[in-house]
Amino acid sequence: MIKVSVIVPVYNVERYLKRCLDSLVHQTYDYLELILVDDGSTDSSGAICDIYKKQDERIKVIHKENGGVSSARNEALKEVTGDYLMFLDSDDALDLNAIERCVENTENAAWDLVLFGFHLYTEIDGETAFQNDVVYPEEIIATKAQMLSRFSEYYRKGYFNFITDKIIRSSLVLDHTIEFKREFDIGGEDGMFILDLADHISHIKVTSDVFYQYYRRTKESVTQLFKAAKFDRYYDRIIRLYTFMQDNNCVDTDYLTELYGMYFLWAYESTFHPSCTLKLNDRFRYMMKTFRKKEIFPGQHQTQRQKASALSSFADYSKSSLIALKLFYQNRVLLLCLWNLFTYIKMR
Repeated sequence: MIKVSVIVPVYNVERYLKRCLDSLVHQTYDYLELILVDDGSTDSSGAICDIYKKQDERIKVIHKENGGVSSARNEALKEVTGDYLMFLDSDDALDLNAIERCVENTENAAWDLVLFGFHLYTEIDGETAFQNDVVYPEEIIATKAQMLSRFSEYYRKGYFNFITDKIIRSSLVLDHTIEFKREFDIGGEDGMFILDLADHISHIKVTSDVFYQYYRRTKESVTQLFKAAKFDRYYDRIIRLYTFMQDNNCVDTDYLTELYGMYFLWAYESTFHPSCTLKLNDRFRYMMKTFRKKEIFPGQHQTQRQKASALSSFADYSKSSLIALKLFYQNRVLLLCLWNLFTYIKMR
């Protein structure tokens, strides 16, 4: 019988934690190892974990000093004894048949990784509303060569973005000592982990099943807020992806051009977001950081067709953002500075 380990990092989520843990202890599949890591919570989250541990012998609880989500997950990996591994965020939940269906989809452990979709909910001022299901098309990736030949296509589809929509053969993680990188806790720790894992994966099954309940708390979200460290981490993620593509002979400059445009748009929109308190010269400084590594991105090495194709991918963005992106792709530094100044004045 296949044993499944589920890792749940916990930090100050007393309001949501019972929903998360109830979705685990009431799973229709019983052969589980539930590893809860209390990452130095200052509310009652740690106590809640201990209560559930007393009620269910499948639960292990680790209490540690606060170190971030990557540190918590890495601590849990040391305790894993299951054949397969799953990750669940403590403010989210799973459908009650999720793990049973995941195990069935491994087809007697034939697959290294099984991917499934998620239900998206929003929570605003305590009110929860269902938004939509994110459903992946059913697909079999039978060899590593097949994965690499269509790597950027799979990346676009979101197959390698999140760690929580997968069940993974544990030995691939443990035998190769794959860990989460703490410096990416500010954004992108999942993607970096999966890229490290991708070097060792050969057999992937993509299902149209939807199991994961993702709750997005709009008011608390900081995705669009300015954070200086995010500039470097976002860029480092692109470089890591570029390095992976180079090492595996699957470089897709069209996709990298698009991805770097996404990085620029995040930088532009967060730097000129009303919540940003930076002075004008600091905003300019951070925007100019997006022009680093010109030997890779963007500028003369990308063709006009690639730039035009990338621009068309961002049609839903504001006119102001698209003008800035076009100047960015054309490497018009001075004009971009003038446009940034115009944007700043318009905000005042």
